[in-house]
Amino acid sequence: MKLPFHHRTSFAAFVVSLWLFALLFFPAGKAFAEVRHTTIPDVVVAGASGSYKPYFPDIVKAGNGDLLVVYYWSESHAGGNGQIRMKRSTDDGATWGTAGTIIDTAYDDRDPSITALSDGTLLVSWFTYSGGAIDVRVIRSTDHGTTWGSPVTVGTNMPWAATSSKIIELSNGDLLIPLYGPSPGPGHQQSTVVRSADQGATWLSSTENVMGYSYGIHMVEQSVAELENGHIRGLIRVTSPDNLGYEVNSYDYGVTWDTPVKLDAKIHAPELFRIPGTDRIFQAWSEFQHPSGGRPVLVKIGDISDPWNTAESRLLYANRQTSDMGYSSTVLLDGGTLFTVYYDAQKQMVGGTYSKLNDWEGDFGTKMDLAGLYAASAITVTTDMQYLDPNNSATGPKGALDGSIAYGSAAFKNAAATAGSPSTYQIDLQGNHTIVALGVLLKVGYVETADVNVSADGVNWVTVQTYTNANMNQVDYRYFDSPLTVRHVKVTVTASSGWAGLNEIQLFEIVP
Repeated sequence: MKLPFHHRTSFAAFVVSLWLFALLFFPAGKAFAEVRHTTIPDVVVAGASGSYKPYFPDIVKAGNGDLLVVYYWSESHAGGNGQIRMKRSTDDGATWGTAGTIIDTAYDDRDPSITALSDGTLLVSWFTYSGGAIDVRVIRSTDHGTTWGSPVTVGTNMPWAATSSKIIELSNGDLLIPLYGPSPGPGHQQSTVVRSADQGATWLSSTENVMGYSYGIHMVEQSVAELENGHIRGLIRVTSPDNLGYEVNSYDYGVTWDTPVKLDAKIHAPELFRIPGTDRIFQAWSEFQHPSGGRPVLVKIGDISDPWNTAESRLLYANRQTSDMGYSSTVLLDGGTLFTVYYDAQKQMVGGTYSKLNDWEGDFGTKMDLAGLYAASAITVTTDMQYLDPNNSATGPKGALDGSIAYGSAAFKNAAATAGSPSTYQIDLQGNHTIVALGVLLKVGYVETADVNVSADGVNWVTVQTYTNANMNQVDYRYFDSPLTVRHVKVTVTASSGWAGLNEIQLFEIVP
């Protein structure tokens, strides 16, 4: 835990011209693949050094096109002597420069967020902790983050305040910063917003308005975004018996707020923004107490007028070995590509994943009952992973189809795989199927290198997933940009630590 404070991300809502709409749905220029893995980052933005590790990242696209990521740099989740660091990418996140420290006061400097204003000004907000009083501060840069000015303290009517989400610029020119701190109810916390009418030079306590309060629970870590002129939406993390998050709306630029409405997700560190040129809203959060373990980053795309529960959610990044992870932040790149950053304390890194809008809105498909089909001889498996443990009936070829991710519920070859002597597991679906997603879990807890291929005829193969020295603990999913016609699926393990193994393979199809 990190005090009674938690974290995370919103994204500035803005209205843009119609040419951005064309870019969004008819991409040009640099192209990135769809979500390649759900358990392995596309890019490692920042890693540990000595006892210090990165936490709570936030990303922005600067006026010169550079991507900037700020993050908490500390020995632990709430280390007591943390600082704020920043890294820069000049190639849309593919590579990252050397980290620089932009904030290091005598206090513990926590939970940074970064915002780009319409005139190119950058604002970084964070909160300080000293074992007692807490305040929220803002610094600015007018040269794309090369230099930074002196900090300004944000006024509040609460005894102390924290922040964990972006400042947003409204269509009327005002800025809002989301805060949370003590509410009138003893021991409870509330969400508020404070306004600046001078581009962040001052933040007066007289402008503070409560956006979320409910006696008996903590309302913290909110994100806010302007969806239409004057219409601001907030997503709020709560600490309550059910831990379900809340949504709240304002229709007067954040002066007054409707009663918060409970959602169906246990959200930490939510983020949201309106997709430019559309009526679609990008919503992401780290889901607390997720059934699969950990605190994975989930995404759903909704219409501006639709209730939360009308859109399905899809996994962006997961690691079931830790709940100290997530807190995503997303930026829109040219051509409609999204780039999302998050942290993973177990892997001691800030990672990044590329995606496209149709990764989140496509047909999710129906999971095939491979175990049932295999038992009925409706599919055929050809493999050298034939080992049968006399004390464990879950081993053997069927073990990779049974839906279990337990170590022993798998197919094994009683020999190591090498490039010269690979191990293969091939499924013949005995007919073509329209496949929209595929899940793979190699041997749990052991390093393996493998390729995953699909084919419609058993002759011409397409590689759809590659793992290099992967140490996996849960199913890794690949969502396809367009459905694939598939009859054959093959996993080829070319290097393994000990016996070659395949714990799980899953297929999702569009049923006619």
